[in-house]
Amino acid sequence: MREWQISAAQTRERLREVIAEFQSQTVEGLQEAEIAVADARLLNQLARYAKLFALVELSEVMVPFMYLLVIGTLHTDTFGYNREHFFVFDQLGESYHDAMVSSSD
Repeated sequence: MREWQISAAQTRERLREVIAEFQSQTVEGLQEAEIAVADARLLNQLARYAKLFALVELSEVMVPFMYLLVIGTLHTDTFGYNREHFFVFDQLGESYHDAMVSSSD
């Protein structure tokens, strides 16, 4: 099969047309609607990229949370005795702190 390359503007315009077509139909009409193969591929790619984007955004939120969880755990009496193994991060200096602060924004 031959892949057709279209620009971002053409992709955006085609997505608008497909979504407008879906919005104009009733529920019964959507169940019987036919969609072109090219539009199905376009919607499949959109769904795939939306999942990847959501995963990246979730990771940006979870990494600082996991850091705080580890720090909190190391300050408890049960796990605090292993704290000296993590002092290597202190040797990295301000660059490590700046990286953690910028990734939490």
